[in-house]
Amino acid sequence: MKAKVSRLFAAFYTFVSKEKTRKFLAFRYYALCIITLTKVNLPPAVKSICMYLLVIVSVFELPIYTVEWMDKIRKENSIIKELKKIGNEILMFIPFYLISALIITFFAVDKPANQTEIESTFYKSPISELIFAIILAPIIEEFIFRLLPSEFIKNKYLYIAVSSFIFAGMHVFGDPNPFYYIKFYMLTSCYYGYRYYETKDILVSISLHSFHNLIAMLTLIL
Repeated sequence: MKAKVSRLFAAFYTFVSKEKTRKFLAFRYYALCIITLTKVNLPPAVKSICMYLLVIVSVFELPIYTVEWMDKIRKENSIIKELKKIGNEILMFIPFYLISALIITFFAVDKPANQTEIESTFYKSPISELIFAIILAPIIEEFIFRLLPSEFIKNKYLYIAVSSFIFAGMHVFGDPNPFYYIKFYMLTSCYYGYRYYETKDILVSISLHSFHNLIAMLTLIL
């Protein structure tokens, strides 16, 4: 029985390792995530199907992506080298972050609904919001909005443009002025996309995203 299960898993892994299969699965997962997260006005039956498909795909695909990523890190870099790389990436990001923060401060009028909601949640339950903003959100969002589209969008500029626009759009979805605020989210979104494309290391974009959120949370505390 164990041997049969091993053969089935090996066959499945071989199947999903094919480039065409990966492109199809990544695109499907990406689309399902967007449909589910935006809560598009679809019939209840269709929404339920999308949710079930998302769960099924997550169960099969997430472990595969995670194992591949960990194996890549193990083969290409030691943990020390990886930490040094992340440290250098954060140092490179700081000037960009300061410039983007100044642009938002001087040119943005009021705050987007997403930011207002985050602040409201933070003041109600700061610990849980800190954990979500600094750890969970960067991991989930970078996997969905940075890693998945890289599987089926190979052109550098198209990848950065599409992944950044979708990422920014998800943060202003439902806002009274989405087209006004989306350009401010695009600033850091394009940087995350650019650095992920150059490094092909999802931990880099996760770390940058986490660092950005950490600074944002610290400003609320201070």
